[in-house]
Amino acid sequence: MKFITRRKDVPCFSLSGRFLLTKPAAGYNPPPRCSGAKETAPQFLSMLKFASLLVIQRFLKGIITMILQLIFIFLARVIDVSLGTVRMILVIKGNKYPAAIIGFFEILVYTIALGMVVGSLQEPLKLLVFCSGFALGILVGSIIEERLSLGYRGIQVIIDRQNTYIVEELRNEGFPVTCWEANGRLGPKLVLSMVVTRSNAQKLAERILEKDSEAFLLFLEPKQFSGGYIKKK
Repeated sequence: MKFITRRKDVPCFSLSGRFLLTKPAAGYNPPPRCSGAKETAPQFLSMLKFASLLVIQRFLKGIITMILQLIFIFLARVIDVSLGTVRMILVIKGNKYPAAIIGFFEILVYTIALGMVVGSLQEPLKLLVFCSGFALGILVGSIIEERLSLGYRGIQVIIDRQNTYIVEELRNEGFPVTCWEANGRLGPKLVLSMVVTRSNAQKLAERILEKDSEAFLLFLEPKQFSGGYIKKK
């Protein structure tokens, strides 16, 4: 076999590419030797583990973000519809300034929630949550209005004429009663008309039914009134 040599101190290779000289030339830095699969395998596993953790982290972050968005949409819808229900009741009762203030916050919350849904109509889950919040908001708004007992209620009562003592007892308890005589199919009647706060309306109705279980009660929603006497508590 013949060898090809350029210089005496320069490494030479055979035609097969095999390194021949064992003594390197001055200033020559041989390339690092490959350590083989024993060193590359741990590095590959480490990179695979890092990539897996990164994918899991992004997946969990997306799930958490989606859940938070759904919760926000649902609560925002409940809040704005509840405010809308109270606002409508205030408008009916003539309380325009409180209704205007509530309307400002109502439309603010509604706009934010709507913006999160309009851009995601291809996601039916968000649309379902949006509608569910609307339905629950109506119920919550009605409950809030009943708890607050806003405004007044008119009560008209028809009793038998022989039960005139009910009028005096109600007046002694502090309820304002205006009455007049009327004629019904079964005989002479007394018509009682009263305006009380909403918090007292149910209590007054129970008192009347305790005294006369056959009394006819009609609840009214007065929008405006002036003068007269109204029991506050």
